[in-house]
Amino acid sequence: MNSITLGRESATLKCYPVHLLSVLPHYGSEQASCFDIHACWSDGQSIKTYNGFSEDTKGKLVTATEHVTLRPHSRALIPTGLIFDIPDGHSIRIHPRSGMAIKEGLSLINCTGIIDCDYVLECMIPVVNHSERDIIIKWNERIAQGELLRDGPKVKFETIDQPPANKTDRNGGFGSTGV
Repeated sequence: MNSITLGRESATLKCYPVHLLSVLPHYGSEQASCFDIHACWSDGQSIKTYNGFSEDTKGKLVTATEHVTLRPHSRALIPTGLIFDIPDGHSIRIHPRSGMAIKEGLSLINCTGIIDCDYVLECMIPVVNHSERDIIIKWNERIAQGELLRDGPKVKFETIDQPPANKTDRNGGFGSTGV
């Protein structure tokens, strides 16, 4: 019988706190796969929002106090107050918090964000309000979760002279293997 050994490697992710009160990421439980990331901004800091009901693609700056109000179907870049020093050969994956997504309608714009190891600016969380009501994002609130991952191999791309031949008996594209 084959067996696998389960365990967790440990790694160090260095963080530079942009503000005196920036909150370092932390795990919500001993078995959590991802670390929690908090919203953190300076009082009066401008935060860029994008209205979901207009053609305005340049965004609007709102002044943050203890909270930021995100209008229905609007988007915003929420500061975290942290700059990550990601080890070479790694990246951070940013995921929405499932509780906020289902209960509030707050999610990430791009489903999963990726921070490459050469990015050395403040981590911003791109959120979207999918609900029909205002969402209040509070200072120091957990708004996303992240994981440090080792990068996969670099892919080399080549062109081929013709489309590839069928590899199985599959016939069709999306949904062709059943629902």
